[in-house]
Amino acid sequence: MFMKYKDFLGFLIMFLIMHSLKTEAGNLDVNKGTFTLSSGKYEIDISVECKYTIRSIKYEDYYLCPPRGYNATVIVPECGKFIGAGHTEGGEEQIENIDFLVDGRKISPAIGKLYSGQKIVLKKTSTLDKLRLVSILEVTPECIIENKHFECFDTQKISLMYIFFYCWNKSTQEWYASLPDGKKLSGTFRNDKSYHMKEDIKWAAEYDQLSNKGIIMYYPSVIHGKGLKSAFWDVGGIYHKYYHQIDIPGTISQGFKSPSMTIVLKGFSANPDNWKDEVERIAGRLNSSNNLFLSKP
Repeated sequence: MFMKYKDFLGFLIMFLIMHSLKTEAGNLDVNKGTFTLSSGKYEIDISVECKYTIRSIKYEDYYLCPPRGYNATVIVPECGKFIGAGHTEGGEEQIENIDFLVDGRKISPAIGKLYSGQKIVLKKTSTLDKLRLVSILEVTPECIIENKHFECFDTQKISLMYIFFYCWNKSTQEWYASLPDGKKLSGTFRNDKSYHMKEDIKWAAEYDQLSNKGIIMYYPSVIHGKGLKSAFWDVGGIYHKYYHQIDIPGTISQGFKSPSMTIVLKGFSANPDNWKDEVERIAGRLNSSNNLFLSKP
């Protein structure tokens, strides 16, 4: 019996991601050449080798995002040909420019150094095949903000594009999310390589009840997706990875410019019996500050 289209699509996505996981070790080394950003309770390692992308994120000395895998924007022009961060199956991301500011002071970041401040900004311009990507990472004691936009300088085929993904800690046990209409979804990780959520979201969170720590991902403006849309991949032996696959045509023309896309990341501490209440409280506070995030460049 022939496989149904939806089943085939799910199989294809799984094959692509499993291929990525298996070949990751043969790509650029996420642990080679790093420097550290520190602001308030946050500490972020940046991998120079992997094109100035996030290597790890600590909150109150807890690894929200351990140094495993890539945390970046990745495009897949055709099946299995990943480009971005440490992925080189389809070509290597090329750095055009780096601007690094600590409390307004421009610095040339150096491997092995720790940079502390109240506002740290890392702006990267790079190319992924025929796309020019501008990525802005901002770290403050309040939160972490990533803003991205891109333009096409020649005709570009795109099978898949993940504008954001993060390799969250495998020790998280539960997730919680809010859809754009306010409907809430939740679930438990079971290390069965399944995908959770697969919806456009306003915010989502993962929680580790052993450490009483968690991470919230908040969107000032909902970014519509296709395929997986926003999803957690449950690979408990490695990570509980978050993917955001954006809705983009299979071929985009020279001159195409994307909108500005922003995600806010915020660590939190809470007890197991009230962590969802704490997530909703924080999400409400972020929502009241929405205009500040939307004004990011």
